[in-house]
Amino acid sequence: YANTYGFIILFPEVTRSGKCWDVSTSKSLTRNGGSDSTIIMTMVANMKTRHNIDSYRIFVAGLSSGVMMTNVLLAEYPDVFKAGSVFMGVPYTCLATESGGNPSGTQAAGWNSACSSGTVIKTAQQWGDIARAGDPGFSGTRPLVQLWHGALDTTLNYANFAE
Repeated sequence: YANTYGFIILFPEVTRSGKCWDVSTSKSLTRNGGSDSTIIMTMVANMKTRHNIDSYRIFVAGLSSGVMMTNVLLAEYPDVFKAGSVFMGVPYTCLATESGGNPSGTQAAGWNSACSSGTVIKTAQQWGDIARAGDPGFSGTRPLVQLWHGALDTTLNYANFAE
């Protein structure tokens, strides 16, 4: 389909054990911080250099851990992505577990049970402020986001859909 309809697809894949993107450390939750989000952005930049890509038509989507990375990319690189679609995940920074970033204060780096169980509750304004802080110098139009979440998800509670 990509050749037929003229689009390019990039499918980055996690290779570490656990198969989850780093969406909880300060490196990943900082634009160009040096973790998985930076690696993906290097891939996107390479694709833009190698192919004639319309910068106004770059989108990102993810499932589960890919949702959290999608949210990281949309928050930290709103100048690159025009929209994103997320399927079963949690908000940007919700899984943050390093010093000062863990809402529950009880989990080791990499997982936050309070977040995954849907008990980290914030207003839309609060989550929006957090996402906008991903790239505080950006003054353009933020990417659109489409949300999907199944009610029977046993890993990431459906309550996260409202967040």
